[in-house]
Amino acid sequence: MTKEKLAIEVIKRLKTAYPRTDCTLEYDEAWKLLVSVRLAAQCTDARVNVVVVDLFKNILPSRLSPMLMFPT
Repeated sequence: MTKEKLAIEVIKRLKTAYPRTDCTLEYDEAWKLLVSVRLAAQCTDARVNVVVVDLFKNILPSRLSPMLMFPT
């Protein structure tokens, strides 16, 4: 089985197993979702949604890009 076919099969099975799932992280831009996902590994999605409000007000995407590409 090719990687592409395997990926399609995995997605199909996940959709069958979890038909009504949705992302609980709040975002309006892809980079915000990426940051939120990284933070969600450390705490709950609900807490991330609270924390990122002030975080995203103070960080410009241009300043954030290098941090996302080269995390320390």
